[in-house]
Amino acid sequence: MGGCNGRVRFGDQDTKHQAFAQAIAEARRKAMDTLLGVRIDHSFMDFQSENTLRGEFILTEKLLRVTQLGRAIKENVLWVGPVDDPGCLACRIEAQIQTCLVPEKEKSDKDFRVTVGINRSSYQNGDEVLITITSTRDSYLYIYNVDMDFRAALIAPNKYVPSVRVNAGETWVYPSDDLRAKGVRATAHLLPGSSVSAETIRVIASKAALPNSLVLLTHQRESTQPPFLEFLRALLAVDVEWVEDVQAFTIHQH
Repeated sequence: MGGCNGRVRFGDQDTKHQAFAQAIAEARRKAMDTLLGVRIDHSFMDFQSENTLRGEFILTEKLLRVTQLGRAIKENVLWVGPVDDPGCLACRIEAQIQTCLVPEKEKSDKDFRVTVGINRSSYQNGDEVLITITSTRDSYLYIYNVDMDFRAALIAPNKYVPSVRVNAGETWVYPSDDLRAKGVRATAHLLPGSSVSAETIRVIASKAALPNSLVLLTHQRESTQPPFLEFLRALLAVDVEWVEDVQAFTIHQH
């Protein structure tokens, strides 16, 4: 476990949630910099920098930076709050976190990859989300929606699709046309009281089916750690070859 601080300027366009999330993401980025030995300073997404979206694209960009190059398996947010700049009270938000990170494991199958895509990079609350996934190997797929705090919801498998198994090179879409004809939809939703959120769709592709007890680990509530981190830590101990991919997006009010 290592400690890192993140500090961001609190702008007029930022909500308290955005500023706190940015500071935590910045601390995570610094922790990942230390793990990898390089500064993560490239952008994975290109949003139009309109003032009203400034906080959103910063959140999403930082979120991708700290989820694609390594894995956090434990994290404690020690403190988040306002700090002063010279001559300016509470101009910045600072976060201090304690985190445990692991780099990507070496794979025996170097050509085993999974790719996830979504139909948009920014949604309004209630918009429909379409997810497309392609694996280079015959795989079982597990799709999660994960927010900035590593709270996770299992999207599939579900009661409509009890198991998701794809052939190598096949593109799988959720929800499929058949499911949509039955009224099944995947929609972007904000938590009550939130006006903006930066989230990710994370896909795990494994060469063998994962046990249900592991897949459903994100539903547990008794753990002191965010469930998705518990899930990743348990997944790292499984003797099954797996890969993952992630796409970030924002949700905002109409």
